[in-house]
Amino acid sequence: MLMAASAGCSSGNGARVSDACDLLTSHEVAAAVHADAQPGVLTMAIGESKKRQCAFEVSGKLGTIVVYLGQGDAPTNSIPDRALEVRDDTYVIVYAQYPGKDFSEMASGLAMLAIQRATRR
Repeated sequence: MLMAASAGCSSGNGARVSDACDLLTSHEVAAAVHADAQPGVLTMAIGESKKRQCAFEVSGKLGTIVVYLGQGDAPTNSIPDRALEVRDDTYVIVYAQYPGKDFSEMASGLAMLAIQRATRR
């Protein structure tokens, strides 16, 4: 898992979003993965200098669901068990600590919702 520092997050609405924890609520994550989810915690990916991802601890076998909010060029390599959504110069990646065989569809739905919120004008 790619986490270092953390701080509490809110979740919800707004115009163009710059905080990964404002993209999805714990209730949305819980509904998508069919498990309980704790509120998101803003974290920093290893090797980065800004907090760009939100980690939701979930009950069950998935462990932690991570929502990464990026700007600029999205990764072009295909990464198994992760969902990538791109709009304009913004991208969202959703992945799980321990993804299972059904996680791709769950991640895709969460990523689509997150990119809509991230790029709301």
